Amino acid sequence: MDSLLPQLLSFPPHPSPIIPLPDAEVDRGLRRIVKLLNEVPAKKLTAGLSGGDGGDLLDILDPSINSLPYLYVLVAHINSVSSGKQPSGSKNTALLPGGRLWDPMLRFMEHFEPIQIRYGGAEFKRLVVAIEVAARKAAMVSNFITPSSGFTEKISSKDILQYFLLGGMIYTALKDWERAVHFYDMAIITPATNAVSKIQIEAYNKRLLVGVLWKGICLEMPRTTTTPAQRAYRATSKAYEAVAEIFQDSITKEKGPRQLILEIDAGQDIWQESSNVGLVKQVFTSFRRFSVLNLGKTYSSLPVADVARQTSPNPNDFSETANYLQWLISTGQLNASMIERGTNHQTWILKFNEELESMSEAQQLQELKKTEARIHDLSSRITESDQKIGLSKEYLEWCRKAEAKVKDEVPGIFQDLADDYIHDEDMMTDG
Repeated sequence: MDSLLPQLLSFPPHPSPIIPLPDAEVDRGLRRIVKLLNEVPAKKLTAGLSGGDGGDLLDILDPSINSLPYLYVLVAHINSVSSGKQPSGSKNTALLPGGRLWDPMLRFMEHFEPIQIRYGGAEFKRLVVAIEVAARKAAMVSNFITPSSGFTEKISSKDILQYFLLGGMIYTALKDWERAVHFYDMAIITPATNAVSKIQIEAYNKRLLVGVLWKGICLEMPRTTTTPAQRAYRATSKAYEAVAEIFQDSITKEKGPRQLILEIDAGQDIWQESSNVGLVKQVFTSFRRFSVLNLGKTYSSLPVADVARQTSPNPNDFSETANYLQWLISTGQLNASMIERGTNHQTWILKFNEELESMSEAQQLQELKKTEARIHDLSSRITESDQKIGLSKEYLEWCRKAEAKVKDEVPGIFQDLADDYIHDEDMMTDG
């Protein structure tokens, strides 16, 4: 073991040279270390050093510098524990949080050098699996993660609110708007002792912006929000609610972005103070996209010049508008096509596609079945309405008046013929 250690520490050189080593030299050095590690028996990697207290290699190697040797030694220990070659009782705890290998595993995951790990894929995968298994086992022990075990402190209501807020922020960063709103909702509806907390107000503000990014509307509060909490949120979030409401109103009524720009500009200090500048910028960017999508609800096709006039920050830049529309189409955000007429973008036509055109055959069949069911339902309602109208006093009175009017207008000879015809019909029916 004593002769092995200098070889394991020989590459990469430490301290690092001022001029980085060429890639080819790094590749040769790491391959040499891997070859050496593969030739060393696992039991030698887990054996302590001779002399002194017989320290473990894990206490000597630095995972940020000697990532490959550290990984191989660590995996050798893991395999030894898993195979039962450890002292009695240590197998069940060595890989769990608090066990002797738990800290080395975490230390490696926090500090390993990525380039070196490319040469130890199988060992790295083994380590990840071991950590996953250990985490699952820890979660299965119901009384393991408690204040008395030392792995957690007593959880307060503030901790719970922070969990929901941070969860919402993570999903917001991932642009998973639906899950982000769910986490913000959980923070918003959490019961408060007196007034809502600063964390809850922050969650509500972000939820308003995310709702706009998700659906293009000002989301209503969660239904289970208490009345006092609703008043508190509205009193402290007027600027955010104004942005969301103006966003929705401007798109629905095709007003353009001017009012939204003014509102966003007026609240710059508010967005800055609450660290929501980035989200507000995304809101402004998404306004244009939702405006274009809203046009598809009214028009089947529209010249680029008209689209620019209604949605573009610069209504006279037809080229930029055409490029923006093509980007929306190419990224799947807009179900439409562009009809190009010459080089003048002003004359190009944006044609919105029918919903069915973008569906698969199975989806189209399902949609047609839904439409058929709605038609049947509508037909039965119409029949029912006809029957009700036919039996109503108003309808019967109208029939009597119409009959009297016909008698007044038809000459007597024709009226006699009509009466005879009706009398004959009655006789035939009686027979």
